[in-house]
Amino acid sequence: MVTGTENKENPESEVKIHVVDSKSMSHGSGWLVMKSSELEKEGHSFEDIVTFVESHKTKVKHFLSVDDLSHLIRSGRISGASALIGKLLFRVTGTIWELLVNGDRHRE
Repeated sequence: MVTGTENKENPESEVKIHVVDSKSMSHGSGWLVMKSSELEKEGHSFEDIVTFVESHKTKVKHFLSVDDLSHLIRSGRISGASALIGKLLFRVTGTIWELLVNGDRHRE
């Protein structure tokens, strides 16, 4: 997260930077950046924005739909048993899989 304003009259004006491990994929990180921008426009302090981002980075939820389980199996995101059930359901019903990724955990 970077915040600061360009001050043409004082080119040595302070720019504050805070590095955040969002523990998210691109959409989750993007949401945190957009929310940070909104908070800055509303007049919140840099410290308030950092506190917000640090407290919300693990609360971002990701919803995914996939039509192939092979990568999820290889990466250990789902177990072999879950993959077997998922493949059977797909063959019988044509259902695609939706995953909710929440923080460091995942759920099928």
